[in-house]
Amino acid sequence: FYPRLSYSFENAKNVPFVDRCKKIRKSMPWILAIPASVFYLLFRGQFSFVFFILTFLFLLPVHELCHALFCWLCGRKVARICFFPYKFRLTGVGAYVKPAFGVFSKYQTILLFAFPFLLLTVLPAILAVFIPTWREELLLLSLINLAGSTWDMMNVYNMFFLPKNGLYFGDFAVTVTDETKPVIIHKLYVTNDMDGIHHKRFTYENGKITENDSVYDIPDTI
Repeated sequence: FYPRLSYSFENAKNVPFVDRCKKIRKSMPWILAIPASVFYLLFRGQFSFVFFILTFLFLLPVHELCHALFCWLCGRKVARICFFPYKFRLTGVGAYVKPAFGVFSKYQTILLFAFPFLLLTVLPAILAVFIPTWREELLLLSLINLAGSTWDMMNVYNMFFLPKNGLYFGDFAVTVTDETKPVIIHKLYVTNDMDGIHHKRFTYENGKITENDSVYDIPDTI
């Protein structure tokens, strides 16, 4: 049994997610893997094969830790981290970070997705200019993570279309109807114990979210 979960809002409207990269989402990781492959073939004599293997194996966990780091920098907890693909996939996302329930603004959401790209692709590429003795290693790291950041960057592109006053809750996004009033979020869920429908109520105001006392729980006898 999979836990069922739904939300309702007061003073907010749901923003439907539109994947504007749907047609290229599966093919882009393979396309962006080409530069890293070509770079390795051309400069493989400049760094050890062990370095390549270690980078290939451990870059993904470090990539996911970058997502988690941004959550912690924003004062958000992380509900779950999957460092490696939980099942074999040629395309799609196999590793992920799931933030605990809370709120990101539009630009925090963009940085949440872009953080590994900035730290593991952009930063190493800049450092390669100033550290010539590690130039090939840094560029290889940058190019491998470029391919690994494909889905993140497509999510960044999608999030730019989120309204300016949009709020991202992880499972959904909303826009505030009246910014002078708080946003109320109702969370209804059923656990694996099948012990009834549970209800939690959250208030988002002045950039902070607080959990209110549960209004009601519906017993499973109904």
